[in-house]
Amino acid sequence: MTFRVAIRADASDRIGGGHVGRCLALAQVLRGWGCEVRFIGRDRPGFPADRVRRAGFDLRLVGDGEGDLTAPVDLLVVDAYHLDRVWESVQRPRAAAIAVIDDLADRPHDGDWLIDAGRPDGSAYVGLTEAPVLAGPRFALLRREFEAARRRQDDTDGVPEGDGRLVLFFGAADRSGLSAVALDALSLLGADAPPADLVVTSANPRAEALA
Repeated sequence: MTFRVAIRADASDRIGGGHVGRCLALAQVLRGWGCEVRFIGRDRPGFPADRVRRAGFDLRLVGDGEGDLTAPVDLLVVDAYHLDRVWESVQRPRAAAIAVIDDLADRPHDGDWLIDAGRPDGSAYVGLTEAPVLAGPRFALLRREFEAARRRQDDTDGVPEGDGRLVLFFGAADRSGLSAVALDALSLLGADAPPADLVVTSANPRAEALA
């Protein structure tokens, strides 16, 4: 019998694409284990629908106040800052288990597990959830490329020496426009500026100007 997983993850040009990005990393692992995985996301400008579908996952885009499960699942994964215990409790009859991904610790949750890779422990969630908190970087949801890079580094002696280059990345949407600020700062250094690579995505509305 196929293990069915639904992932509710939101993204937009306002909040960026990190929620969907880390959930795609999880979805690819679950699919490798034989699970059937589908996505639910709020229909907003900047939602990387093509990226989800190119990865081979079904996607249902929903409007405000929508997004409830329409069929039973074995696991519901929730990664959306505006959803909390109220929405999660409504899904209970159709979800055998619920895993919540959070890093704000600012609202209560009704989940069976809570994942926060950015905190050393679960103390920030006391009173917000009764679920075990999977905290710390060992629970970070990273793509397989990062795992492979780590293995390559582990095969070397010590830390590889760099060439002094900077890599600048301020999120998928860079809502605050920090990419331009960083480039301006580097330009002020003139010949003393280190070589730098600026990474932007198609969700960045200033991508053409930055190029």
